[in-house]
Amino acid sequence: MTTLYRCRLPGDRLCACGKVARELRRQGIGFDEVRVSWLRRDRDEVQGLSGQRVVPLLVTDEAAICDSRRIVEHLRRRAASAADSVNAGGDAVAGVEPAAPEHQPADDRAREEDRRRELEGDRVAVDR
Repeated sequence: MTTLYRCRLPGDRLCACGKVARELRRQGIGFDEVRVSWLRRDRDEVQGLSGQRVVPLLVTDEAAICDSRRIVEHLRRRAASAADSVNAGGDAVAGVEPAAPEHQPADDRAREEDRRRELEGDRVAVDR
């Protein structure tokens, strides 16, 4: 079971929590979403799971991961290892469906494009 603890902002474009939600949906990973309080001092459940009061927080069977960049990197590594194990004849990681081989180049281009946009967005935010 995968659970995303996130802020209360509507939509998925305004914050780091939305970035994680978009990545989970893009990979087709089912998840529960828990919207937490605006105030960090009221996030006792989040602190109990991770030792911190910040969101986003992704809780999987394996770990509790804070920080949107670390979460997205974890999800992408997990998807890549699932694709490698399927290509090698192994079992896929539960909850991650690897792309079909004939569609892999397009998926790689989409990932590169997403990463480029993220980097540009970070540059724009720093320049302001």
